Amino acid sequence: MGCFIRVGCVFFSGRGLTDCAEFASGRIRSLSGQVFRECDCGGKGYLSGEDLKMAVVTIFGYKPSKMETDRMMAPALGKHLPGMSLDQFLSLMSSKVATQDGYEQTRQIFTAFDVHCRSFLSREDFKRAFASVAPHLPEQTAFEAFSLIFIHCIIA
Repeated sequence: MGCFIRVGCVFFSGRGLTDCAEFASGRIRSLSGQVFRECDCGGKGYLSGEDLKMAVVTIFGYKPSKMETDRMMAPALGKHLPGMSLDQFLSLMSSKVATQDGYEQTRQIFTAFDVHCRSFLSREDFKRAFASVAPHLPEQTAFEAFSLIFIHCIIA
């Protein structure tokens, strides 16, 4: 089909959640390595506390508090290292992703599109949301996607 709708970690394309988890795990590892290199100011080979904050913002979209940063840096500093190595960073990011609520992002997206606070999306809500995130796709595609999701929800 070529068109995938992604909400959180749910792909509406026939993929199972197991495949999605494996896909996400490989993606986060690859992304984390790339982010490590970009945030390693000066190419030191490790992340300082400030570098780590920048990396967390890049991957998760929020700035960690000083307390959270100190907690994340503790294993590296406890070994008297100047900062966090790539292996430590990859392990940390994998565990952060694993402990995240897999449906939290879905809830946030849903809430953003539920402009009338009705706890459901009408066909018109879905059409408006689709137009805001994918304005280049024809309206018919939004209606077909809504129909597929609607049918899936009724069957499930």
